[in-house]
Amino acid sequence: EMLKNYILVREIDDEKSTLNIYIDNPKGDKFSEIVIYNKRPDAAIMLFVGDFTVESLRKVGEVSEQQRKHLKKNK
Repeated sequence: EMLKNYILVREIDDEKSTLNIYIDNPKGDKFSEIVIYNKRPDAAIMLFVGDFTVESLRKVGEVSEQQRKHLKKNK
């Protein structure tokens, strides 16, 4: 209910955690809030406020994906 005014952009569910990433409504390719809702292992909500672009969010997502793959490979 609290996140109904945000757009879900990514769901991550792996062996270490489950989290959802939301953004506020973009204006063009820019937005001002990122909300990370961590469901597991411990529930937490993190809010990031600033001047973000869709491209910067995409790049962060790619780096995060590479890091998770690297961690899985080195287990």
